[in-house]
Amino acid sequence: MITSYIAKTADAVLFPLLELPPLLAVIILSFTFSLIVLLFQRKVFENKKVREMKLRLEEVREKVIKLQNRNQEELNKILNEMLRLNTRIMKENLKVALLSLALGIVVISWVSFHYSGYYLKLPFPYFSNISLLYFYVILSLILGVVIGKFLEAR
Repeated sequence: MITSYIAKTADAVLFPLLELPPLLAVIILSFTFSLIVLLFQRKVFENKKVREMKLRLEEVREKVIKLQNRNQEELNKILNEMLRLNTRIMKENLKVALLSLALGIVVISWVSFHYSGYYLKLPFPYFSNISLLYFYVILSLILGVVIGKFLEAR
């Protein structure tokens, strides 16, 4: 029930896709979703602050390796700094994850609402018919990896 409200709201933006054949609409939607998320991810991680944190984290890791089995107090201090840097980087990762989650809910609701009765025939023995919703999810994951390699976002 909520998904139908989300899908009807998303129609305000995605209505031109309804004029296209279902398979083409799902392919365009998968590509667009993956591209938006990866461009946002690239923007977040190209941030100078995040790059500096990652470099500092690498330096701290090298110090930890050098100080193993030596001064425990200094090692604990360095490990605390490492934990602090990891926490800050995870906060940046959370931004990308929240965007992916929000867009994913909207797009999956929309695809499910409009194309729930459509199936794609595949030449595989156990997967001869696949719903366009499942096809969208699989294609988005694959495109995310491929586009991510081209954009060097990961």
